[in-house]
Amino acid sequence: MIRAIFLGIAAIALAACVPEQQKLIVTADPPSETITPAQTIETTDPVVQAQPVQEQVTKTEELPEQDTAPDTSSLQRVTVLPDPPKPKEDALDITQLQRVTVLPDPPKPAPIIPLNPYQFNGRPLSEIAARLGIADRQFSEQGMMIQHYYMAMCHLLLFVDETGTGPVILHIDVRAPNLGANLEEEACFTQIGARADAFQDRGR
Repeated sequence: MIRAIFLGIAAIALAACVPEQQKLIVTADPPSETITPAQTIETTDPVVQAQPVQEQVTKTEELPEQDTAPDTSSLQRVTVLPDPPKPKEDALDITQLQRVTVLPDPPKPAPIIPLNPYQFNGRPLSEIAARLGIADRQFSEQGMMIQHYYMAMCHLLLFVDETGTGPVILHIDVRAPNLGANLEEEACFTQIGARADAFQDRGR
């Protein structure tokens, strides 16, 4: 406390010794002002007063905005199809098939009915001729006409009487095709029936 009083007295004494022109006026710093481009600094210096304050502008380089969207002009629309189901191992490959026309089975021929030639014994020759056609061979023996029909399994011989009103079959003989061979009568009658059917078909 005493020291502070002493320093204050010393300062007053020193100020009294300084000439009036050399006295410094100590004032508080004025508040700082924000300088704008339209303002100038007020000063008593004529050189500084004539010069305007240079505008300090921080120029920010404007960069073009980047389009974040992708360029779709070069893209192509692609449809993604699901994978086809895998064929089974036993599945039929239809690409290897060919078109085939299935025709119905031909009709089965009618069964051959055996023809027993002995039924014509005593009948006119015209009746058996209408069934079997003209004989393969015709000849006369001891004044009697013989009609000879050849089949693979037998030979048919008709002995005809021509003395009456018309040729009439008097006797019928069925023989094996070869001398000494056994006659298969059933097979022979079947072939005679087949010949009769064939002749009837030609007449239709």
